[in-house]
Amino acid sequence: MPQSAEFAAQDLKVLAAAAPPCITILLPLPEPLEIRIRLKNAVRHAEKSLKERNVRPEEIEALLQPVQALAETIEAEGRWGNALVVLRSPAVFRHFWVRRMPREIVAVGEQFALRPLLSLFSGTSIFYVLALSQKHIHLFRCTEDSFERVKLPDSVPVNLNVWLRTRQPDHVLDNRAFGGPSAGSMKGVMFGTSTDREDKEENLLHFFREVDKGVHNALKDAAAPLVLAGVEYEVALYRRVNTYPRLLDAAVYGSPESFGSELHARALQIVQEYSPEPLRSALAQLERYRGSSRVSFDVEQTLQAAHFGRVANLFLRRDNSGSDDDKINGAAIQTLLHGGQVFVLNPEQMPDGATLAALLRY
Repeated sequence: MPQSAEFAAQDLKVLAAAAPPCITILLPLPEPLEIRIRLKNAVRHAEKSLKERNVRPEEIEALLQPVQALAETIEAEGRWGNALVVLRSPAVFRHFWVRRMPREIVAVGEQFALRPLLSLFSGTSIFYVLALSQKHIHLFRCTEDSFERVKLPDSVPVNLNVWLRTRQPDHVLDNRAFGGPSAGSMKGVMFGTSTDREDKEENLLHFFREVDKGVHNALKDAAAPLVLAGVEYEVALYRRVNTYPRLLDAAVYGSPESFGSELHARALQIVQEYSPEPLRSALAQLERYRGSSRVSFDVEQTLQAAHFGRVANLFLRRDNSGSDDDKINGAAIQTLLHGGQVFVLNPEQMPDGATLAALLRY
């Protein structure tokens, strides 16, 4: 059975080392009913390419038979996305869904066509939004063009009043004194050293602390940034108890109930302005050595350097495609194989707006 678990950036290095022949199939699938015919056509194209490479018929059958059966597997899984990625080599068989794929690719080569995957799974392509409200708590998993609610464990409170009725914090009874004589069951007058406002704030902090525990557990293996959404006062309180290390400083302020579809757009804008520390550090290094022999904007020179393990950081422009695609793909693969970092940036983030930029180790 192929692996269909969500693809992660760390998988790229494993794929980069795959032995040939490597079959890469990237299929935009706007309609689920197209899966069978589109896969059939892709297999036919791959078979032709394998024959042209003089691969033996029995090897071709062994490579393509699982791909041919994939449509049935997908239908049994009951999953569907906007585009399908299939990667097949003698030792690799993986398929997974992605939210977008700008063009169809069916390629057979010495290596997988990884450059489109670098673009899809780089940096902050996945992020989370936590919508805070005393009435509702919602966690969303997002990409540039998706916004899906994440089901939190049943133990995570999502409504402050309900939670207070079932788990009243001990502090509510702290600092209380009863004055005056008792008469039967009457306890006299209760005096408190805390104001109602302080009580409410303390209750909310306890509530958010429990929410944070659930969010932290849900995202414990994630490397994605988290954006808070809510009124300014509640966002500030949540920050005091937050334990998720990749919570962003910026937030979407306002009542989450009033945002509608605007919440995704406003959170995405925040994330797009965010640069994770590895990227900030890599760009700073590039600027430090700009003008020296350690910085290259030349595709051919970078490819040669990558083969010798000289590329420490490689920056690729997200929207670029053209005659140098194979060379850029090769440079990315060799950079990964030699322990370098590969970043895919939006055009406005690229140094000098270049197609490619590289910081060499020496």
